[in-house]
Amino acid sequence: MYEVVASKNGWKEKVLHNFRGGKDGQDPWTGVALDNSGNIYGTSAQGGQWNAGTVYELQPQAGRAWYKEMVLWSFDSSDGNLPEGGLVLDSAGDLYGTTSGGGAYSWGVVFKLVP
Repeated sequence: MYEVVASKNGWKEKVLHNFRGGKDGQDPWTGVALDNSGNIYGTSAQGGQWNAGTVYELQPQAGRAWYKEMVLWSFDSSDGNLPEGGLVLDSAGDLYGTTSGGGAYSWGVVFKLVP
């Protein structure tokens, strides 16, 4: 996960989080959603507790250059797998997204996560 910031000499990349694979998640293929507090929400297509993908949150750490990752959800295939689309964040803080596999018929799901 990175951000591109303006500098005197053009643009500079700043790494916000390095995924480790496994329960941390891997393959964050999609864009992210941001809330008003600076938290970043996204999905990883693989990884998590059952290696079926995750929904994660990156929280900025006051006075530090890095973000703390928190896995909000690990898919287990019965509730979806391979979340390859971005997330939508509503004004109540609910997250909406889709998976391309898993669910009752193995063709994916539309999901909602409520804080």
